[in-house]
Amino acid sequence: NSPLARIINQQARAQTGHGWGSAKSPDCSGLSLQELESLDWERIDLSEWLAILAESGQYPTAANLDIETLTGTGSELNAGARADAAERSVSRAQGLDGGDIVHDAAGTLREQIQADLP
Repeated sequence: NSPLARIINQQARAQTGHGWGSAKSPDCSGLSLQELESLDWERIDLSEWLAILAESGQYPTAANLDIETLTGTGSELNAGARADAAERSVSRAQGLDGGDIVHDAAGTLREQIQADLP
């Protein structure tokens, strides 16, 4: 339903062997999560998409990239009042005890190593 979706769909189908069907029986289905997961994204050429962004003035540059425009209230993706990424990260970390987290992670790692020992 968008140029980006079309570009990815065209190139992904070449990788997955998922065809388009025939004129009498077209296959316009999307890609499954498994197909998306199996893609070699290094082989997906997004140059057409980047050209569209540049032509429309939406191509990101160092001058227009900052945390507010990417994630905060200035973001076009922001559907409502949303704190920027830094504020959300601080909020998520409140009440967490770093020592407990490290201790729990070390215990889990120790258990996994012991389980793999002969």
